Amino acid sequence: MLSLSIVIPVFNEDKFIKKNIKSLLSNSSRDFEIIIFDNCSDDNTLNILKSFNDARLKVTKQPKKVSPAKNHKDAIKTAKGRHIFLAGGDDFFHHEVFDKVIPYLEKDKITFCRMELVDTKNVGKVIGNQNTEGVIKNIFEVKDFLPNFLRFINHDTLMHSFIPKNFFQNIQYYNSFCIERFWPWMCIHVFSQKERYKNYNYFPSPVLITRQYKNTEDFKKNSYILDTEKILVTKSYVVKSLGSIYNSFIYFFFTKNIRHLCMLLFATRSADRESDEQGGFYSMGKKGERLKYLAPLASLLLSPVIDLARLIRLLINSKKK
Repeated sequence: MLSLSIVIPVFNEDKFIKKNIKSLLSNSSRDFEIIIFDNCSDDNTLNILKSFNDARLKVTKQPKKVSPAKNHKDAIKTAKGRHIFLAGGDDFFHHEVFDKVIPYLEKDKITFCRMELVDTKNVGKVIGNQNTEGVIKNIFEVKDFLPNFLRFINHDTLMHSFIPKNFFQNIQYYNSFCIERFWPWMCIHVFSQKERYKNYNYFPSPVLITRQYKNTEDFKKNSYILDTEKILVTKSYVVKSLGSIYNSFIYFFFTKNIRHLCMLLFATRSADRESDEQGGFYSMGKKGERLKYLAPLASLLLSPVIDLARLIRLLINSKKK
């Protein structure tokens, strides 16, 4: 069995995917595989991937367009490594880093690592770090991970870690059309169960380099965001609230933790925002203000009003432009 699977679901990543794959193939180890699932890209992504001749690279094209969440689930399902590392098509890795990481991995133990943020227009310039050892301690070295995570719901970058494959078991049952999106629910499922968050390692060197989109417009042009938000109906908070309620009960079905179920149904979600990101309740407040979502049950009751307010705001902004 391979030690590691690097799982990269992609859609229209021809600007970035070559640099990503080259960084991975810089490793001499044969004890890992690169799983690429292409979600019917209509650019040059597949041709670029086919230009590489290395048995470690395994490329699958979806027979038809699927949701980004299903593309992730299908890719994870095919992984053969004991550990899985999730990455995006626009990310890349430090040279030969997996040669150093693989001996570090332990069975049934999560290994976290630092991510470097680079300017998307100047990838040689490091402008920040994520998943630092201090952040990991703040989130995980607590009595209970779940309520702490709900206060930092945007820290789904925690999934950019070396996670035992068996921790992803049953991830396919979660719905992606929800208030929090799919990655935070992966965090909840992977880290909350059986107090897995209390048993981890921290790799001392940076592993992943990810592009930081400096403004909201650049972020919205990101291929993953475009692929996620194509269907108008899924932006409705009626749909999103129902999706989060469904996911809460899916989590309860696997964990039988009634206290966590109550938190998931009744606790407000919140997250810090950058100075150029819309904050406030449901992203309808000022830029830089802390983002807040009501709990799914409360959101469901208020969702018709929220959807109407967001529509009016959208129409006002479109007229201003």
